[in-house]
Amino acid sequence: MSDDLYIPGELLPRDRRYRPETQGFFIWLLIRCVWLGALWMVLAVLYAIFSRRVMLPWNGTEAWYVLCGAYFAFVLLRGMLRRIQAATSLQQIAEAQALLQSGETHKAATILENLCVTARMTPRAHALAVFERGRCFLLSGRADQALSLFFAAYSSGWLRSRKPGKAHLLSVLTSQIATCYAINNDLPNAEKWQGVAHDLAAPGSETALLLMDTLIGIRNGRFVVVARDAESALARGSVKFAPAEEKLLLVLSAFALSQANPNAVHDQKIAELVQRAQPVTIGQFDYLLAYWPELREFLAAHQMSAAPTATEAGKPVP
Repeated sequence: MSDDLYIPGELLPRDRRYRPETQGFFIWLLIRCVWLGALWMVLAVLYAIFSRRVMLPWNGTEAWYVLCGAYFAFVLLRGMLRRIQAATSLQQIAEAQALLQSGETHKAATILENLCVTARMTPRAHALAVFERGRCFLLSGRADQALSLFFAAYSSGWLRSRKPGKAHLLSVLTSQIATCYAINNDLPNAEKWQGVAHDLAAPGSETALLLMDTLIGIRNGRFVVVARDAESALARGSVKFAPAEEKLLLVLSAFALSQANPNAVHDQKIAELVQRAQPVTIGQFDYLLAYWPELREFLAAHQMSAAPTATEAGKPVP
């Protein structure tokens, strides 16, 4: 299913720095082998021409051995440098991920932007950097730009893996695509990518899947069911959350109960969930609000949003 999904061309980024290579590993390696072979032939031709016109202080065989040795030394050194650069890039990506988890989106975006523009990385590391850069856009309230980068990382194919510890990346990526559609209130596409994310589920993707399911469930009006499932996941402790993720789940659960609260029967539970989510940075969840006035009103009522409510937006400027 996931291989046949239509990806809108207008959502793919035009900027080259955000377009990871789309060849598979074998093609990528073959292209580099061809490039190295071409360089070898150029050296051979240059030697043939040069040796006929200039009297060399050593015989041709020795000169060829020198050229071959220099060539392979160059290839070896270049490979070592690329491995060092790739390792450094992965460390920087890990640093950016930690900053995102702690809410320092701007610092993370700066690191990832520099990686996308200047770093010499393997295609897989580049695709990962583009994906994380998309997360920065998402958390900054720019879901369309985030969707563009997520699709670029997805269509490159470099985040597909069966290796333990890496197999979850594609599920997390597709869950973020579904989240972007849910934020934009495009429920048909959100549910389509939600199915893809679950089809690709692997150990390590549980948190992303639960947050995606919670968001889409609330958008679909399944308020009580969503709140119950979220509370169950938190109580079991089977899913590991970063602090920001746990706060988001608690706030969404509280909002879900507020939307199914006849006669104020859930008031105490809502207050408890909001209290458990504290401390919350003002505006921390505002990236969800573009097409969601009900959530905007809820966050404003609990002093968690920096965005104006519909009532405030209509007030004249003093």
